[in-house]
Amino acid sequence: MATFRGIAKDAGLNPVICTHCGRKVKTDALIDNLWAKVMERLKGGEAVSIKRFGSFIARKMKPRKFTESQAEFSGVEGFGARNVLRFTQSGAARAYLNEGEKNGG
Repeated sequence: MATFRGIAKDAGLNPVICTHCGRKVKTDALIDNLWAKVMERLKGGEAVSIKRFGSFIARKMKPRKFTESQAEFSGVEGFGARNVLRFTQSGAARAYLNEGEKNGG
């Protein structure tokens, strides 16, 4: 599985040199900070879109209850309401990933 660290290294982005102060900054720190801000926005109810990639949105799931047989088996009454992350790919990403599929390959 590819990691952001490996992709950044392949792209020649590790370390990144700050244009303001000239200091070297590790890509890992930049990516961690970026994703922390993305998660804050999602937790706040905003949708986050990455151009030509897709969009993320946090949705609240309703509480669910088990049927009697499931409850007996699991010993749990059900699940409470919770937030889940949803991703929708962009049309550009879909087109890129499916390039050549129509021609059999």
